[in-house]
Amino acid sequence: MKPSIPAHQQAIVTRFEAIKGKLFSRDTIDLSIASKSHDPNSTQYASSIKLRSLEDLQKYLEDNEPHAPSDLVVMIAQEYSWGRLRITEAAFQLLTRSLLNPFPPFLELVGTFGFRTSAQERPFHGWRGCALTSGCQAETHEICYNIQYVEKHGRQIKDPWSLRQTGVYHQRCPREGKSRWVLLNPSTALRSEITEIGIHPGGRPLEADTMHLWALHAHILHKLGSNWTEYVEYLASELADQNDKACHSSIDSMKTQGLTLSYADLQDLHMLQAKFQSTASALTSCIDICKGCHKHVGIHAAAPDPNLRSILHLFDTYEADVVRHLSQVRKLEARLKCTLELLTKLLMFRNEELLHTSNQASCKTLNALLDLTTQGKQQQETLNSLLWRGYADSAMLKALSIVATVCLPASLVATIFSSNLVQPGDPERRGNDGAYLVLSHQFWVYIAISVPLMAAVLVWVLYLGYKSRQALNRRVKDAV
Repeated sequence: MKPSIPAHQQAIVTRFEAIKGKLFSRDTIDLSIASKSHDPNSTQYASSIKLRSLEDLQKYLEDNEPHAPSDLVVMIAQEYSWGRLRITEAAFQLLTRSLLNPFPPFLELVGTFGFRTSAQERPFHGWRGCALTSGCQAETHEICYNIQYVEKHGRQIKDPWSLRQTGVYHQRCPREGKSRWVLLNPSTALRSEITEIGIHPGGRPLEADTMHLWALHAHILHKLGSNWTEYVEYLASELADQNDKACHSSIDSMKTQGLTLSYADLQDLHMLQAKFQSTASALTSCIDICKGCHKHVGIHAAAPDPNLRSILHLFDTYEADVVRHLSQVRKLEARLKCTLELLTKLLMFRNEELLHTSNQASCKTLNALLDLTTQGKQQQETLNSLLWRGYADSAMLKALSIVATVCLPASLVATIFSSNLVQPGDPERRGNDGAYLVLSHQFWVYIAISVPLMAAVLVWVLYLGYKSRQALNRRVKDAV
């Protein structure tokens, strides 16, 4: 790095050293270098080469004099949007030490790439450059910026767009008549175009002046910003779908009218709001970059220069387009807030309606339970009355049973004596001994019949009791 750098730039270097483990690939190098020679005796006016290893880079630097009057564009790919740069730390140090010796803001730009876990990690917005004064005495003029753009990712998901970024570093040496460029994670279209036609966007042979270098800034901005119109239209269509739901959905949840409204719609709107905010931030950064480049070109371009007006017009056109897109996004964001508020109120009214319906159903259920409780209470009172009446009947039956049991011997004796089994004897046959009773000679028949019958009845009663106890035991086991 350059000596005697200010304290705030030293902090950038310190920060870079702390995070460089996340920035570079461990063993992969994917570099593309496009060059254009200013030497009229050179046999190769423009060329491009791909480097896949540290040895390839070392050989390239040995074969090409770093201080030769030529323009170079170094393009460094990235593994994926939040992945590491496809260059090793050793190759990056060799590249910066041999070709660039850049100012510290370039390290801040590199630090926004590499492995990340969120889009808000290590952000880099706006434009960085050397002193914006016409009397700047620096031997090299340096600018860098991180331009954000949108591009279709090609994956099979709902949102076909991704917000991506490309880092641009430009070092210009007026005395040596050369420029050094570094493009970090250029888009596929931009990379192939620069590789095919050299560093001039028009593909035509260029004079050895500096104006095409400023035109290349404008070309990069226009190239990466070409999808903003389609992307803003996509955001508008996404908002229109939600706005239709908000405007045409009924408060009554039973009247869907073909539109399904749920809490998921609020979640979609919140995610859409985040996209609006990130889009507005990216467009604002693009405007700052364009203004910085416009001012830098106006100060450091050779004057008078006939091409200056056309170059500045390119920046003005780009800035006008981006300002228009930003205005559309701001309007869509205001409209989204209204849609979000309306959908929130619709869901709130529907929830209140559902809550009211639920309360009514709960009241009806509670009243039904109260009625059942009242009926149960009445039935319990009736059962209690029947139970006490049964207790009274049982007591009466018990008393009658006791009386019958007490009187049973007397009844048996009276029955036997009143039957033909016992007859009064003839007093004359026994003299004057008085009356006496004589058993019938068939009395044994009574004994023979009654005793077996009593035994049979007793066995039958015992059997019925046994069967009843078995049935009760089975019911108890089934219940358990």
